[in-house]
Amino acid sequence: MAKSIIPHTKWSASKTALLNLLIEHGGQTIAELSNSLGVSVPYTTKTLNELIEDGLIEVTGKKDNYSKRAPKIYDLIATSGYFLGIDTGKQNLTFGICDFCGKTRASACGRPPVPTARPTLTIRTRRHASTVSSTSSTNTSRDQASQEARSRRLA
Repeated sequence: MAKSIIPHTKWSASKTALLNLLIEHGGQTIAELSNSLGVSVPYTTKTLNELIEDGLIEVTGKKDNYSKRAPKIYDLIATSGYFLGIDTGKQNLTFGICDFCGKTRASACGRPPVPTARPTLTIRTRRHASTVSSTSSTNTSRDQASQEARSRRLA
């Protein structure tokens, strides 16, 4: 699932993997991210700094229960991006908007409007007006009306 969340971006594979990890598991320290990704701490730090510059990640706090220097926790900035989902069912149309952390921001569900009557086409010529219904005979009636109009012009 992690590979399908952000598949088509111009980011490097390490940025994509780090973003997917934070989307799925939430805020983590650099050491936790390095272990999960299987890369070195300096490489993870470099990638995190690039994502911070891009405005996608921020420091959200520090780890508890450390006597000396507590490691920082990095997490996504919820408002840095949004996802729009549209479900077109047979009977309903559903929209949903989520922020970058997956929290639903808006949703709507409803039935699409159904036409109540068939549209009609009125063809007006100089001498008379004829109404054409939008059924299978539409093309035949339209052809007859255009032939009548042509014959009147020629006469």
